[in-house]
Amino acid sequence: MKITNQSMDTNSVPVFATTAAAAGYNVGKEGYIDLLFLRSQFVIDESQEASSVEGNDGIQEQKAELVFSKVAAVTMSAEQAKTLISAIERQLKNLNKA
Repeated sequence: MKITNQSMDTNSVPVFATTAAAAGYNVGKEGYIDLLFLRSQFVIDESQEASSVEGNDGIQEQKAELVFSKVAAVTMSAEQAKTLISAIERQLKNLNKA
């Protein structure tokens, strides 16, 4: 069975969690942090046919690429970043209490 990008949902292929990245830099005496939130997904190479996996009857493989698309990006000052980190740490502690 050839897998296509349109059939990804019907085949129950999982959507991977959002990926985040950060970069810090200085402009003059001010420090800034850029946060970038990405969504990763597999894009199937529809020009390729699926092939059997040796030693695993009934399992097939097909070439795909993992690509990232930007969901959101934000720039904040170093102080804002510290405040955000504190807020996230508080929320993680709250999760442990539940």
